[in-house]
Amino acid sequence: GGMTPDTTPAAELLRATVGRVGLASAADGDLVRRFADHRDDLAFAELVHRFAPAVYALCRRHLTDPHTIDDAFQAVFVLLARKAGTLAHLD
Repeated sequence: GGMTPDTTPAAELLRATVGRVGLASAADGDLVRRFADHRDDLAFAELVHRFAPAVYALCRRHLTDPHTIDDAFQAVFVLLARKAGTLAHLD
């Protein structure tokens, strides 16, 4: 019999991290296109990794309620996921 893949949260995180490493040098637009065209979750994860600190800082600068800050932060990436197809081919 074959071995079953490890699906523990730690194993999933390790796979995602290792997979994302190969995307570290990709341009932002290429990552958006990969997500838009192929629903590449690792490309989206790389975009979140790159932009989360700046997006969160911007939300904190303009909002005061912690729940509103978190909601706005999440909304940015939800919108990116929904509108990636529109953004993917702007350049």
